[in-house]
Amino acid sequence: MRIIGRLIGKILYFATLPAILIAVRNSTRTRVLVRCGQKFLVLKPWLGSDEWMLPGGGLHRGEEPLAGAIREVREETGLRLLANNMQYLGLQRAQEKRCFQYDYHLYLVEIPVIPALKLQRLEVRAADWLTPEGIRTGPSVNETTIKCIKKLP
Repeated sequence: MRIIGRLIGKILYFATLPAILIAVRNSTRTRVLVRCGQKFLVLKPWLGSDEWMLPGGGLHRGEEPLAGAIREVREETGLRLLANNMQYLGLQRAQEKRCFQYDYHLYLVEIPVIPALKLQRLEVRAADWLTPEGIRTGPSVNETTIKCIKKLP
């Protein structure tokens, strides 16, 4: 059943790709590096190209980037992050394959233990905790995620 769900997600993704490109193009989004020890949280969206990516997403109209980052992580994973624990790493530019171009506010948050996650069923298919080496060399990690990890000291 999981294979069928993944296949349906890929088909829908590629069928709607032109609309996704228009909606995302030149938008401002968020991405959050959630780190626990030496591991980072990565997600696989249900609708997508089956690549691991960082939690985050689009900002609502008038929403501050920090509030959007916290909201997106909570919606996607159930994690409740505190604003005073979030370290701002700057505004970045994503230029991914398939012509995705957008700006994103990047944040880093450190958590003490790997928590149980409550994934948003209709958006997130899987979650994992990968080391930087696993992210850099692992299969199916999106370009923006690799770029974010490389920027860390």
